[in-house]
Amino acid sequence: MKLRFQTTLALRFLILPLLAATVLLPAALRADTITYDLTSTDTLTTGSISGFFTVNTLTGSVIATIVADGQTFTCSPCALGNPGGISTLEGFEALGSGGSYVFLSWSTSPAFPNPIVFDTTHSFCALCTGSGLDYITPGDSATVPEPSTALMLISGFAVLPFVRRRREKV
Repeated sequence: MKLRFQTTLALRFLILPLLAATVLLPAALRADTITYDLTSTDTLTTGSISGFFTVNTLTGSVIATIVADGQTFTCSPCALGNPGGISTLEGFEALGSGGSYVFLSWSTSPAFPNPIVFDTTHSFCALCTGSGLDYITPGDSATVPEPSTALMLISGFAVLPFVRRRREKV
């Protein structure tokens, strides 16, 4: 009887939360993909920029949907690159219409920083306003949710239905 109880307890506390974590967690919480949201504080020199991009850290590919100065730019998928051959920077290019594109770049140290601080000399929208480059203003950043925090919270909630109080017999 005691062995059966221990086996049941082990199943409840080990297997079920793992199953819940693998089935219920969204892809954004997986360790191989990181999604960054451009917020209202992210701006261009003469306009606005918003949207999101997801970096796959295993393949080095990016999927992005960005709206800059009213135009939509997509990248599905595109490769991470080093702007100007600078090994300390990485970024990607999202294409728009009529030859316009957005290039976002950030420091590679540390790898996939949170928050990302865009490199202002290599982050811009080309031909968004007709001609020239529209740079991202200094101090802008894109944040990513903490996967470990969300994983701990979800695991804790997954365990709650299986925790029982033992009552002493009087």
